[in-house]
Amino acid sequence: MAAVTAVLALAAGFRELTAATDGEPSSPAHAATAPAPAVPPTRGTSPSASPSPAPRPSPAAAGATGAGSAEPTASAADGPAAGAAPLAWTADDHVWQGACGHTYLVGRGPAAVPPPPTQSDAASWASALGARHGGETLVRVTVQGTGGQSVVLESMEVRVVQRRTPEAMPAYRMSSGCGGSLTPRLFEVDLDRARPVARSVPGNDAGVVVPAVSFPYTVSSSDPEALLVSGRSVACDCDWFLDVRWRAGDRSGTVRIDDGGRPFRTSGVRGALLDYDYTGQRWTPDPGGDATAGSTDSAESAGPTGIAETTGSAAEPGAGGGTARSGDLP
Repeated sequence: MAAVTAVLALAAGFRELTAATDGEPSSPAHAATAPAPAVPPTRGTSPSASPSPAPRPSPAAAGATGAGSAEPTASAADGPAAGAAPLAWTADDHVWQGACGHTYLVGRGPAAVPPPPTQSDAASWASALGARHGGETLVRVTVQGTGGQSVVLESMEVRVVQRRTPEAMPAYRMSSGCGGSLTPRLFEVDLDRARPVARSVPGNDAGVVVPAVSFPYTVSSSDPEALLVSGRSVACDCDWFLDVRWRAGDRSGTVRIDDGGRPFRTSGVRGALLDYDYTGQRWTPDPGGDATAGSTDSAESAGPTGIAETTGSAAEPGAGGGTARSGDLP
């Protein structure tokens, strides 16, 4: 019996040795080292063995702003965003006296300058020719609130950032003379002064005086205000812009009014004056010759800034103010 048991044990050991040689698992320990079956990924997860990093917020989502980008915005119901001025403005510096009288300086001869445009096409005409304003720049500034709160425009300052000697360039007049019974009230700026200020002057409507207006003004989203500013120069080729001081509740600040990010430019006239002859379809020189007169105003010894003034007494808080007299924002 013992012999039979020994023979059976020897046979079992031989079978285990044969199975191990053929690559089959010979014990439970080998089975534990086998790879676990793959588990199919659930919806919304990655099949990758390593977890994916969490998505980074975009600059817009994080509220980041860059150079030249707009300030953070808010819904109309919330009003203007924190840090943003609660008003919007537009500026048109191609406004003509009586819609017909204006002078542009162009560095081209008469044969290379097209006929005068209409006032509505003046900006594109001047841009195509590289023209600058000669003698005067009329700027129409329209200001409007952007939230539910009224905004008080407290003052307007004129800042000249560069002065040059006017060049002797041909001066093309958009009209040889245009009459009119209406002179609008406006803010007049003498850019030849060392400290130019915006002075409020009255207008005239067929002999009836249109009273001058003065700061402060009050604007809102439904009640804009249009201001007309005349920057004049004889002895200077000037770059300038306007700073408008505002207040809304316990907030206040200053907005810069300029020509699309660039200063306005007004130059005294030093070259030949030319008018357009519609009969002969050509530019012709003015018999009066060149315009080379100097400034008639004495300069003040101060820095190149000024605060808006009026021809009358200083305005008291709340005076002069506030309802729009012309036009909504385009």
